[in-house]
Amino acid sequence: MTSRHAKVAITVEPLADLTTPQLKQLDEPIASILQARPTPTIGPVGIGAHA
Repeated sequence: MTSRHAKVAITVEPLADLTTPQLKQLDEPIASILQARPTPTIGPVGIGAHA
């Protein structure tokens, strides 16, 4: 299991513009699931099957 002090970088490509509260809410579920401190980037996802 990953330490709570671990970091994970993710890119989020929302289907619509997010409000400030929605942007803040991104961190909570990610941190809970991955047990790491997320550093989300909002923008296009340029790699992967859906890109």
